[in-house]
Amino acid sequence: MTRDGFEERQEARRARLLERAKRAENEAEAATAAANKVAGAIPMGQPILVGHHSEKRHRRDLQRIDDGYRKASEKRKEAERLRRQAEGVGTAGISSDDPDAKELLEQKLRALVTQQEKRKAVNAAWRKAGKPDPKTSDGWEPVALALGVSVEAIREIRLNLALLRTHQPSASPFPAYVFANGNAEVRRLKARLTELEVAAARVPRSEEQGVCRVVEDPDDNRIRLIFPGKPEERVRELLKRRGFRWSATASAWQRHLNAAGRVAAQGVVDALRKEGHHDEC
Repeated sequence: MTRDGFEERQEARRARLLERAKRAENEAEAATAAANKVAGAIPMGQPILVGHHSEKRHRRDLQRIDDGYRKASEKRKEAERLRRQAEGVGTAGISSDDPDAKELLEQKLRALVTQQEKRKAVNAAWRKAGKPDPKTSDGWEPVALALGVSVEAIREIRLNLALLRTHQPSASPFPAYVFANGNAEVRRLKARLTELEVAAARVPRSEEQGVCRVVEDPDDNRIRLIFPGKPEERVRELLKRRGFRWSATASAWQRHLNAAGRVAAQGVVDALRKEGHHDEC
């Protein structure tokens, strides 16, 4: 995928989210207006006349008012959530669709490895200096000298350690869990890079599965399930549960092309075969 194509897709996703937010806001306004209309027909302070012929209608109207305001509240919350998602498009990390994904991941990996090494150096310098107490600056000059930084620069490390010591009395400047988390992130980034390299070597593939056609499009980084017509509602629900979303542009149900996507596609195929959907394609 080209840079222009990636940015167009991001912008299209942002626009779709904003459109859905607007629809939710319109539904909230409509639900509020409908509830207000029903409420306006009831005299202010009018109690339910138990036993009167109007009792059932009154109770029904109160329920309609309650349902209307509740729906309006839910739709407003949905609109807010969708707008937040729209604002966050492109800021949630490195997308595999980004043509610069490999370079960006490599940069992130190098920075993380460097950070891990610096953390190790801080711990080593601190131990060599006799593990000075973080509550005072005494004994921290050798740490600063070993790291080649000023005494002022070491102050942040010392204060962070003092804060950490309130929960872990024997903690080092960077405790074991920090390295464990960092190493886990290093492994994750390396795995993503490997996945991108494998994806770059893929060729397009299209295979009839009897229940649908499975298409792998490496250039678009998508795996697609293509049906001859609109699937039944329960099939659509199955697709959604498996992470597939309808693409009008591709005229297919699709998700990212990766190991998880392949597993999901096979899961859909197996489920449809089990139900006897051999004539879907």
